Amino acid sequence: MDNFVGTFKHDRDENFEELMKAKGVPYISRKLMLRANPTLVVTRTGEKSFSLTVHTAIKTVKVEWTVGEEAEAEDPRGSRARYVWTMEDDGVLWQTPVAGQSGKGADVRVGRRFTPTGMEQTMVHLPSGTTAKRLFRRV
Repeated sequence: MDNFVGTFKHDRDENFEELMKAKGVPYISRKLMLRANPTLVVTRTGEKSFSLTVHTAIKTVKVEWTVGEEAEAEDPRGSRARYVWTMEDDGVLWQTPVAGQSGKGADVRVGRRFTPTGMEQTMVHLPSGTTAKRLFRRV
C-alpha cells in the first residue's frame, strides 16, 4: 500500500465524456470537466488509512478513508455518498458505493491501480455499465 502515496498529475482520459453523459452531466459541465487537469495527492494517515486530495482550478476536494471500512466522500460536483474502500487481489483499490443510496454520487464505482510511474483510475457507471479511465502520471 506504500505505492498509493504520492502526487499524481492528470495525463489523459479514455471514454470519460461517455461516462459523464451516462450519468446525466449537462453539456457545459461535461466540457468543463474534460478541460480540468486535476492533481491528486495521496497521503498515509494510519496503517490502513489514507487521504486523497483532488486539486482542480475550480475546487479542491479531500476524502479520508480506511481500507475495509465505510466512509463518506464528495465528488468534484459536490455530490456526497457513502463508500467502502477495498483492496482486491489484483492490487486495485476499489471505492464502491454502499447499496441502497440514491443520488448522483452513489452511481459510480471507482478503481485505482497505483504503479511506480502513475495511477490508472477506472470508473464504472453502475446503472448503464459505461466504463471510463483517467490516467495520471506520478510527479
